[in-house]
Amino acid sequence: MASETRLYVGGLPEAVTIAELTQRFTPFGAVTNAQLIAARGTALPRPPLAFVTLVATPPKLQRCLKTVRTRIASFRQRR
Repeated sequence: MASETRLYVGGLPEAVTIAELTQRFTPFGAVTNAQLIAARGTALPRPPLAFVTLVATPPKLQRCLKTVRTRIASFRQRR
């Protein structure tokens, strides 16, 4: 049975977008929310911090947690 989990995602590059976060996490389940955290007093994202809410089965969530570091590394390599 799928459940909703909010994931903290750190180590992202400054130019990452919500669309990119959604694309990277979609293979593991349904992304219901992706949020870049803004620095206090500005509208600018405070990289490298984001939250992704994912609806996934326990096996897919475990796979996500095991591969998330690889995914973040590939974000960095692209830039």
